[in-house]
This record gives sequence, C-alpha cells and structure tokens, in this order.
Amino acid sequence: MAITYIWNIDLLETKPTDGDLIDVVAVAHWSVTGTDEATGIKVTNRGTASFGAASADNFTAFNSLTLDQVKGWVLDAMSNEDNTADEVEQAIQERIASKINNQINPPIISRTSPWSVIPE
Repeated sequence: MAITYIWNIDLLETKPTDGDLIDVVAVAHWSVTGTDEATGIKVTNRGTASFGAASADNFTAFNSLTLDQVKGWVLDAMSNEDNTADEVEQAIQERIASKINNQINPPIISRTSPWSVIPE
C-alpha cells in the first residue's frame, strides 16, 4: 500500500505584538492528508500546536514563513523526551495508514441477521 502524505498549515494564530516583534505565531492549525495511490482513498488527520515565547534571535517575519518551517515547529512542539519530531511524524502517518487500511479491509462489517426478513 503506497500512500502519499501532504502536510498543510490551515491557519496560524498570531499575537499582534510580542515585545518588539510583530505578528508572532502562537498557534498553528495543521493537517496531514494521506492518499492511497491504488484506491484513491484519502484520510486527513488534523491538530493544533502551540508555541512558546518568540526569540528575536531567530524570528522570521510572518510574510517570510514557509510551510516547511512551520511544519518543523509543529513537529518540535509535539515531540517530547520520549518521541522525537521524526517519530511524531511517523506516528501521524501510521494513524492515517491504519484508517485507510480499515476502509479497504473493514475490521467489522454490519450485516443483517440471517433470520431477518427484508421487505421487498
């Protein structure tokens, strides 16, 4: 099962000012869509990530931000001492792959009991 994953940053919440800095990103709303290449089935996982205080030393002006940069911030914000950013991204992809697989091969199927009469 080959799956293509596409990240998107759907919305950025900013602080108008933070000290001398302007339009400081405080929260990112993100999504990752996985598409199974064989079936075309798509599954999207969404979330939010909050960021700590901005630093003037490595600040990027709002209009100069890139998807890859903010994606990195999101993954860093979601990582911890037990899971690196790469492991967090892998876990997101595994959740999406599992949901796609469950659509292709449902683990439970609803069926009418054999003694039920279906009206014609």
